[in-house]
Amino acid sequence: MARSKEDNKLRIKIDFDGFRLDVKSDNPNRTLNELSKLIISKKRLFETMAPPDGFELFETLDELDIGFDLRTSRFSKELKDNPKSIETIRNLLLKYKNFLYRKESLDLKQEIDLNNKKVRMVIEKKDINSLINKVLFDISPKSIKHTFIHVIGDYFTKDHQSMLLDELKKKTGFVNTTFLFTYKKIDAGLVAETLFFGDYPNLPEEE
Repeated sequence: MARSKEDNKLRIKIDFDGFRLDVKSDNPNRTLNELSKLIISKKRLFETMAPPDGFELFETLDELDIGFDLRTSRFSKELKDNPKSIETIRNLLLKYKNFLYRKESLDLKQEIDLNNKKVRMVIEKKDINSLINKVLFDISPKSIKHTFIHVIGDYFTKDHQSMLLDELKKKTGFVNTTFLFTYKKIDAGLVAETLFFGDYPNLPEEE
């Protein structure tokens, strides 16, 4: 396989048993996106016709990550480095046409315990609702088929998780929701990156 990109041009050559894929384009983003969709559709067809041990071709294509890296370029490093979650996202993309991506932060309040000389973070229900409203801004809840939400921070308890999921599901029509938490000290307090899966058209930057 040879792949090159110069001066906003793209050329991909992939050799397989029985055929060669040779693609040239002056519009790399659009080409990779269309090629990704083509591979996904061909894989679906192949899976209905071939035995389980006949997937070498598409396993190779998966390893190339053609197009997938464009869709995930805005993901946090923590999400990209989580193989299980990336596999979940891949599977959701096989089921749904596209996703909308939102990334928002929440500044946490601090309370000072003078008796114990400690500072603790405070997350209230209104803070959770504020964060949800941010990630849902300009998105129609009726269009959402599945939600994937990833929270990054160093203070987010099981109670906070339950509160977040309860409120999020209420506002998205109780669609299936996947939750991921990554422990990390960050200046913003909390960061939530959310993927709303559904039959969305490609965004301008993907065309």
